[in-house]
Amino acid sequence: MTQQPFSRPGAVDLSGMSAAVAPSSTPSGVSGAYTVAVDEANFQTVLESSMSAPVLLSFFSAARSPESLQLTDDLQLLSNEFEGRFLLGRVDIDASPQIAQAMQIPSIPLVILVAQGRPVPLLQDVAPLEELRTALTQVLQQLTA
Repeated sequence: MTQQPFSRPGAVDLSGMSAAVAPSSTPSGVSGAYTVAVDEANFQTVLESSMSAPVLLSFFSAARSPESLQLTDDLQLLSNEFEGRFLLGRVDIDASPQIAQAMQIPSIPLVILVAQGRPVPLLQDVAPLEELRTALTQVLQQLTA
């Protein structure tokens, strides 16, 4: 079976990049071609990838804010659904407190959009999956316009 060439208007094929930015030991719960667990070792690489495709950084703490983990899991589901229109970076602030400190994260949940190397706060509250889908569709349309 031959693989069809990647062709989706407004999308960027990130499937080859995910292996390059993924840490060598992937934490459980992180799977998908368009999702990467972010740590100090790959943080800069993930940010640099925003020059070719939007990156959503979802900051969470399973221990301190279960709803932040739920939001991150929902975004991961959507990252697969959107098939490469954005890369999701999962940032566990308990495992990587230096990243949260460097990004001056005031509270969680927090989702930051990084486009062309510029971070912009996107979400600070948990939202139902359908609202997330609609919001992401609108943001990605604005970025491609």
